[in-house]
Amino acid sequence: MSPHAELSLEHPEGGSRLLTGARIAHSPFHRQGNLLLSERLALDPFGSLYRGVALNGEHFGRHLLVRLFSGEFQRAARIGSRLHLAVREVLNLGYERALGLRFLIEDDPVPLLACDHLPGLSLAQVVKTLGHGLPPDLALSVLARVARGVHRMHVARLPHGTLTPHAVWLGYQGLVRVLDAPIARVLCESLPRTPDAKAALAPFLHPGATDPVGLDLFQLGALFHVLLTGRPLADPRRPEASWARARSHSPHGPVDLHPALHHLLGRLLAVEAPFPDLETLLRTLEGLLLGPEAPAHTFELAHWMQRHFRDPWRREQMNLQVERDWDFRWLLAQETRKAAEHARAAEAGAQTPAVPKRFSLLRSTS
Repeated sequence: MSPHAELSLEHPEGGSRLLTGARIAHSPFHRQGNLLLSERLALDPFGSLYRGVALNGEHFGRHLLVRLFSGEFQRAARIGSRLHLAVREVLNLGYERALGLRFLIEDDPVPLLACDHLPGLSLAQVVKTLGHGLPPDLALSVLARVARGVHRMHVARLPHGTLTPHAVWLGYQGLVRVLDAPIARVLCESLPRTPDAKAALAPFLHPGATDPVGLDLFQLGALFHVLLTGRPLADPRRPEASWARARSHSPHGPVDLHPALHHLLGRLLAVEAPFPDLETLLRTLEGLLLGPEAPAHTFELAHWMQRHFRDPWRREQMNLQVERDWDFRWLLAQETRKAAEHARAAEAGAQTPAVPKRFSLLRSTS
């Protein structure tokens, strides 16, 4: 492929745009703090997710998954002034791939959170594209992996509180990630000041769940409902009626669910005796996945994702290769020259504009 060939890149939310792979004047990147951002991968109630490249530090040149926050969270919630709280959470979470690795947190010029890039789609994008839920055994497998990630957060005394299909990332290679773990507490506490985001999360916010453990368990149940039906709860106060309606109106006919999975969904949504904690839930899930009541057929997530989303997967592979081949070191040389000119002007006593502050709060060595 010619280094100047133009590529049509279509992102999962629909639509396409033309990017140029190697021309400096029309690069596939735009600068944001210590990162270069390329393709927007998803939109959600909290902002946007981009694919980006680190420009400095030991992770120079690596692709990252970058969270940019919506104007509502930047203005009303003042998210930038609270990102320092996420530094402690990253240290507490430790090395947990299901929650993300190599975190980068910046508060200037624009607040952002980044971690290692995982090619894939959010669960919200998956069910929107399919128009229905996942096969029950695959839905159970995804739920178990999400629950393990949330359990790891609870071990670190960090509840999630905003667990929705937008917060679950399904990798094309079969990995499952819980997004926004280090800032989950901040996002949850900001909901009273962000009415648009709170309205979007309404199907996952049970009015009776006051403690963090109960809320996360309920949200896991609401997430399981989406995994099975492709739809959020119509009314979180009446989950059983919502389930019955969604189950009977499935585009592929009524959802045929094993009694054990139906019982699991009822307990998570507190229709029946709820789970006391995440550890009890994990033991139940392991029993369903490995025990005699496990479904007869097991769907591998990687095979399933690549079969149903072959074109987006191939596009992302192509885009990643183009970005790896694109030489962005000229940007660093350009900044070095500007810094040197600024220093010489300062020594000469000339009036010079202030250099924008770009401060990396944390760069994890994991």
